[in-house]
Amino acid sequence: MSGGEPGRAVHDAVPSPDESLAGWFPAEDPAGERWWDGHRWSSHVRPTPHPTRVRWAGLRWGGTGGPVLQVVTGTLLLLGGRVSLLVALEGGSLRLPAAAVTLVAVIGGAMLLVNASFCWRLESRRRPAGVAGSPPEAQLAHVRWLGVLWGVGRGWSQRSFVVGSVVTLAALFAVVVTLLTWPDSAWGDAAVGGTVALVLALLGAMCLADGWFRLVLERRRRAAGIPMPRRDDA
Repeated sequence: MSGGEPGRAVHDAVPSPDESLAGWFPAEDPAGERWWDGHRWSSHVRPTPHPTRVRWAGLRWGGTGGPVLQVVTGTLLLLGGRVSLLVALEGGSLRLPAAAVTLVAVIGGAMLLVNASFCWRLESRRRPAGVAGSPPEAQLAHVRWLGVLWGVGRGWSQRSFVVGSVVTLAALFAVVVTLLTWPDSAWGDAAVGGTVALVLALLGAMCLADGWFRLVLERRRRAAGIPMPRRDDA
């Protein structure tokens, strides 16, 4: 099967079992596409025709950032907002500053979670289901696992590994504190400590999984001869 000419994607042919359809498909840059000739990635790139942002409720959402780190940061902000809320409810001289911190943390965390959902939604539109292209083991834009798109957006595996490790250590610390204070704590306090530890553990696991899949994508790009972007561009 001929790979065709870059600039013209073929979507009306049925590929044979041992080859895939040629065309423009999402690759390493969320804002661009690379030509797949039916067998391998080429050096031809173009800006993506799909939007990287969408307007909703008067704001522009999405972008090229990694949604997993946005989920982790947003959830941590919400947890921090809960702590500052407790400080504000206790009264005292820190009531107003704590209330302001709570408001900023809750709004910022919620906005990050909403933006992450838009990032995942926009990424899924870049490669619609049922459209043939590069096989799953050669895709450069993301990895689909457990129904989730991993490695989405610009970023480095090392960053995800570092954040995941720090959050996982925080989860272990929360477990230790909860166990040490268990005999003298009320059931409600112990439940809160256990919940915080569980949430942190899940967030750490998400970051570590995202880092692993980013590492897989980075190795695929090196194998395809695609230069890695500079770290300050990621």
